[in-house]
Amino acid sequence: MVSLFGHSVYHLGVLTVWFCLLAVSQAAYVNVALNKPAYLQYPWYSYSDTYDASNAVDGRKSNLSWYGGQCAVSGSGQTATWWVDLTSIHSIHNITIYFLTGNNLQFFYRGISNYFLGFSVYVSNTTDRLQGTLCYKDDNFTALTIPSVFTTTCPVHGQFVIYYNERLPGVTYPDYYSDTVASYLCEVEVYGCPGGFYGANCSNACPDTNCYCHLETGTCQGCKPGFQGFLCKSACSRGYYGAECQQECGHCRDVTQCVHTNGSCLTGCEVGYDGETCKAPCLYGFFGPDCADRCNDTCDGCNRFNGSCDTGCNPGWQGYECQDVNVALNKPAYQQNSVPGDTFDASNVVDGRKSDLSGRGGQCAGSYDEQTATWWVNLTTIHSIYNITIYFMTYTNLQDFYLSLSEEFLGFSVYVSNTTDRLQGTLCYKDDNFTRDTIPAVFTTTCPVHGQYVIYYNERLPGVTYPYGYSTYVCIGLCEVEVYGCPGGFYGANCSNACPDTNCYCHLETGTCQGCTPGFQGYLCKSACSRGYYGAECQQECGYCRDLTQCVHTNGSCLTGCEAGYHGVTCKAPCLYGFFGPDCADRCNDTCGGCNRFNGSCDTGCNPGWQGYECQDACDKGSFGDNCSKTCGYCREVDRCSNINGTCLTGCDAGYHKDLCKTPCPYGFFGPDCANRCNDACDGCDRFNGSCNSGCNPGWQGIECHDACDKRSFGDKCSKTCGYCRDVDRCSNINGTCLTGCDAGYHKDLCKTPCPYGFFGPDCANRCNDACDGCDRFNGSCNSGCNPGWEGIECQDACDKRSFGDNCSESCGHCLDVDKCSNINGTCLTGCEAGFQGELCKTQCDRGFFGVDCNETCGHCQDVNQCFHTNGTCLTGCIAGFQGDLCKTPCQRGFFGENCNNRCLDNCAGCNDVTGMCEYGCLKGYTGYFCENACPYGLFGHKCTSECNDTCTGCNNVNGVCDRGCHPGWRGDYCDIACDKGLYGVDCNETCGRCRNESHCVHTNGSCLTGCDAGYEGDLCKTPCPYGLFGQDCTGECNENCTGCNNVNGVCDRGCHPGWMGDYCDIGRLDCMESVYVVDMIQPYSYYISIVPFSVISDFKSLMQDRSPTDLLILATGLINFMFLTCLMHY
Repeated sequence: MVSLFGHSVYHLGVLTVWFCLLAVSQAAYVNVALNKPAYLQYPWYSYSDTYDASNAVDGRKSNLSWYGGQCAVSGSGQTATWWVDLTSIHSIHNITIYFLTGNNLQFFYRGISNYFLGFSVYVSNTTDRLQGTLCYKDDNFTALTIPSVFTTTCPVHGQFVIYYNERLPGVTYPDYYSDTVASYLCEVEVYGCPGGFYGANCSNACPDTNCYCHLETGTCQGCKPGFQGFLCKSACSRGYYGAECQQECGHCRDVTQCVHTNGSCLTGCEVGYDGETCKAPCLYGFFGPDCADRCNDTCDGCNRFNGSCDTGCNPGWQGYECQDVNVALNKPAYQQNSVPGDTFDASNVVDGRKSDLSGRGGQCAGSYDEQTATWWVNLTTIHSIYNITIYFMTYTNLQDFYLSLSEEFLGFSVYVSNTTDRLQGTLCYKDDNFTRDTIPAVFTTTCPVHGQYVIYYNERLPGVTYPYGYSTYVCIGLCEVEVYGCPGGFYGANCSNACPDTNCYCHLETGTCQGCTPGFQGYLCKSACSRGYYGAECQQECGYCRDLTQCVHTNGSCLTGCEAGYHGVTCKAPCLYGFFGPDCADRCNDTCGGCNRFNGSCDTGCNPGWQGYECQDACDKGSFGDNCSKTCGYCREVDRCSNINGTCLTGCDAGYHKDLCKTPCPYGFFGPDCANRCNDACDGCDRFNGSCNSGCNPGWQGIECHDACDKRSFGDKCSKTCGYCRDVDRCSNINGTCLTGCDAGYHKDLCKTPCPYGFFGPDCANRCNDACDGCDRFNGSCNSGCNPGWEGIECQDACDKRSFGDNCSESCGHCLDVDKCSNINGTCLTGCEAGFQGELCKTQCDRGFFGVDCNETCGHCQDVNQCFHTNGTCLTGCIAGFQGDLCKTPCQRGFFGENCNNRCLDNCAGCNDVTGMCEYGCLKGYTGYFCENACPYGLFGHKCTSECNDTCTGCNNVNGVCDRGCHPGWRGDYCDIACDKGLYGVDCNETCGRCRNESHCVHTNGSCLTGCDAGYEGDLCKTPCPYGLFGQDCTGECNENCTGCNNVNGVCDRGCHPGWMGDYCDIGRLDCMESVYVVDMIQPYSYYISIVPFSVISDFKSLMQDRSPTDLLILATGLINFMFLTCLMHY
């Protein structure tokens, strides 16, 4: 027999001692997950503890229902994740999961078990399952076989135990899997030991401090973070740390100070990084070692290594170090022809926003198309300007900019001025070179000048020829204008230095004097302007100051006032109309038309109504107005005509009215001021005395029109005759109206119109009998006959039943109620009998219709002309696909054809009720128009699109089950399970031979891929070595002293030739006796054994090194006695 270690054969007594020493009780492991932190994806109710993730590690499992408060429950989705954090790395042995069952296994297997199918269990050192070890992946359970309490052995080390499941889109899962997944876990128990312990109750410390040790033996199985090498005695190499020393240290200031266990940088971080491991780049706004330095406030963040502003500037700043300030930011702005509303306001161009350059983004200014376009910003004081940048409107799309917008900007100009008049300033740039394809969307020009207003201007003037590509009109389409420089009087970085020469505009960088502020001149601008001059470069002349020495040299103000004829701060404005004298403080004479602004004389003429050198005289009697040149009207008193405007102050003479009394009286009025009204009977009258000299109004006669027309006449000059009035004396003399009404047979105002058809009597107020065809207009008799439907002398009788119309001569149709046939027109008032239509119910239903009012549609008759018009019966039967008397009922599912007499094939999922074709598809396993064909060999399922497993010898056409058997080496319903270890061939019925590695036995043909075990040969390793040979590949030869040896290990198990002994017949008698040495007892229960020749002793020694001294003493004594007996037995 071969020993457990592949060495010498042990006799029965020794093996008994051996197995007694190995017998130990099973270790008891700790549930290291109990009450540890847990996480649940998509918790059912995040605000309720009833479904909390921690319920799965609280040790409670007496109530496995939804509402028992002992389970973790999530909502359903495409993925489900739950994990527990063991808080440190542990040695894990096995994991047990209690699924939610509702305390009812029947409910579990019929209701929710399919939500767990396909689940996985991982152990990881992070919450990322893919960075850990897959302990178990379900690919075998069904809804009826998955256990409600599941346990898997997973001897690994880790901190997080993760439950995961998924139903991803686009992935095909088995039919019995649920559509979604959820975490329904009531308890998860993780049995093992905390890292660093092993043995029963995890009570033994691992012998190698830096190792994760075996749970049972304590042998080193892996290193703790920060260690590597034999027994994990070496720290990680320089620059590495953590698990298996695989993690690189961060950007430590001194990499030798990177802690090998957790990567902490003890001396801090290099520039640009912070955090305990120095792997995190500096946060926005910080830079340098440990990110301890703060970026310049003008930077939009900064370079995290050196603090340079290479990520851009905050609004209002530019330059490499964001040292240049935008002096236009949020300053007052103006634009010409502005579009109403804040969306296009001029101020949008200086608000610092330029992320949306579209027309509607609210960050740009816009104006209407005109011949000129002007926009300016007021810097509020004179500034030292360096450059100007313009962001044109682009619709945030450069293609749109160059196709439709750029032409509006061609030819633009940029000015800097101290006023809003661009022509008083400096032209910084005039475009005469760009085209619609070359003009930049962002334009910058350098303009080192001083000024208060920056002005954008463009034009398309009439009569001027512009280059090709220029637009017809121009508009403002600006999104941002940035003006970089310093306020007047400052220079240097951030404009923080005051100019050294107070009266100078100084250089932006050096501070040297580049020009004088208004009012100064000469070297370093130390001299005030000469007498009589002021302002910029002392070029402006003082105004008409009362004392020229009091003209302020900076702004031209006259401190002591103005000379006669002038006013204003600078005394340059002439007096306004009506004022004269020093400072224009005196008012002109009221009768003057203005006056001389110096002395007040009326040398510009008089106001209306006045004359004379000083305008002291009113106009002469009868005249008025400018230069007294106009004549008064017909005033009642000529002395009361106003000399200023000609108004007649006491009114007008007879025949005239209005203010100037020059307008004759209007029609119907006469006398002074036309205040009297003419006689109403007159057709107007004389405007002076009111006489009726132009004739009378209609209805009146006589010299003064006082007499009404004679009886029976009326109108103009009483020339018209009255009509048939009821009272001839009550005919209006004016318009002939019969005031008391008309005589019988007439109506309307003049009573000259006969009664219309159907009316009679005075004023035609009476209606003829409705049954009459009109009537006599005087007395109402039916002398012209009856209306249809009536008869009798006075048309008082309706037609007899079933007749109607003129003289009751027509017969009624197929009325539903014959008594409801109209005697007048024959209409069936309650409708027609079934099968008839029309008002008279004399017409049969149209083809294809039937029933009452022909409102019903015929069914699917074989001949639509044979649809009976009264009840819809199909007299010749139904077309294919329909059944019943009316042929309106489709065939029942499973039937088709005429009158649904044919049955569909059994393999159809439903067939066309007309043709019988399986248009709803076939049942699984069949194809063809009529589903008459089973799937071809090798295919199965819906539409035969699934392929049989290639390990099948053929599969079921419906479900793919390999019902014809598997190829050699495979088993299972789908032949998807390889033979178990040690088996191979058809149905896995054959046992592998003596392969060197049993797992390398090919499951299809039994070949041993890595060769045979000692003592065997051949492809299948089933043939023992020939006589005289043994060992690996039968290459060993038996000892010549043997009478035959063991084919596996060469032991001479058939005996030795005389004079030899030992397992290999290689020991003479004296050699045997010398091979046993003394056992040296060092102290009670401590010893060592040193026996050289027998390999068995060394095997025992290495195996027993962890046994108790008592056990070892018993074993050693037994072995020594055994060896002496063996020697004696051979001689």
